[in-house]
Amino acid sequence: MVGEVKTNNKHLINAPAGSGKTTHIRSLLKKIYLNEPQSKILCITYTNRAVEELKKDLCNTNIIVSTIHSYINNLLSPLYSSKEVIDLYWEIYGERIRNRIQNSEDENIRESNKYYIEQYGEINEEIVKENLISLSYGETSYTSLYRGRLSHDDLILFANRLIKKYPVLLKKIIGANGK
Repeated sequence: MVGEVKTNNKHLINAPAGSGKTTHIRSLLKKIYLNEPQSKILCITYTNRAVEELKKDLCNTNIIVSTIHSYINNLLSPLYSSKEVIDLYWEIYGERIRNRIQNSEDENIRESNKYYIEQYGEINEEIVKENLISLSYGETSYTSLYRGRLSHDDLILFANRLIKKYPVLLKKIIGANGK
């Protein structure tokens, strides 16, 4: 059974796997579009598979279907090389980076540090900072701390911190996508 909560012009669909969420959402999108053809629709889902299924029968530029991660990345990627964004990255991850540089106990970290040293000659906080000129979304379950490549979870957490620090971003996001 698909559970749906509707408030104003927002629909939240929550149901277990195999319950028909995608079919329900696709029919809901078509219904909204047919009844209100000028509507702009943003449909956020969690998996690429759901995105592909939802887009299959939809040929309308007013409907955006995306994973939460792709959507956030598309919104934030123009900011990834700004000084303020990189400074926030250091504010959030600087301690973890310093600890990782210092850690010689863990074999995986030693290997990672060795690879970095081969590429840049040595590894310390200043060199990592100097080489980190832009962030990115890595589409993986782990964050590459030295390279600023955010994982699935860290992308969401970072976006949250970025919007809290710079609330004007939220206004721009809302303005870019309608209300």
